Amino acid sequence: MDTDEIECPKCHEVQPKIDFRCARCGASLETKEQRKARLAVLEQSRREAERDDVTIQRLPGFGTNGTPSAAFGTRRYWAEMSNERRHLFLVVFLLFSIGLAFFWSR
Repeated sequence: MDTDEIECPKCHEVQPKIDFRCARCGASLETKEQRKARLAVLEQSRREAERDDVTIQRLPGFGTNGTPSAAFGTRRYWAEMSNERRHLFLVVFLLFSIGLAFFWSR
């Protein structure tokens, strides 16, 4: 057996050391300590990535640390608007228009 391989404790299949589970029977190939250390490293890298990705935004009028959003009605505002938000805006606008036409026809 090569040093880059490990034997499954359950079915004795020889596997590469980089695998976490046996390809034949699905048994875990790592000890509890190895799993705990691997998951701790993953959690730490996730937290660091999350910390680097987050931008803090404060209430309007009180300053901001994030990128400023475009003012309503500007060309940039419509260009940055998501499809979901554009759809919601259209539905609200149409309902408002229908309601306004209904009350004017009375």
